[in-house]
Amino acid sequence: MTHSHRSLTAALALLVSGSALGADLTIRNTNSPGAGFNNSTPATLQGLNFGTTTGEQALVIFDTAAAIWGATIRSSVPIVIDSAF
Repeated sequence: MTHSHRSLTAALALLVSGSALGADLTIRNTNSPGAGFNNSTPATLQGLNFGTTTGEQALVIFDTAAAIWGATIRSSVPIVIDSAF
């Protein structure tokens, strides 16, 4: 997923929550090459999930959930989420 997609996802989550005072959450993909979020199996468009591979679509969903949490949680400390799927 590109940085611009992540930024858009985070911006949308902030709009939904109505708060710009949320936490800074960063997703750190810890999957091995070809596994989980790095699965390169081609995928078809699913709703508003524009990921082009199975792994990218899973990461879009995970990143969206993190953006929602980040908009909800109030923290001045950056939060890094080690993640594998």
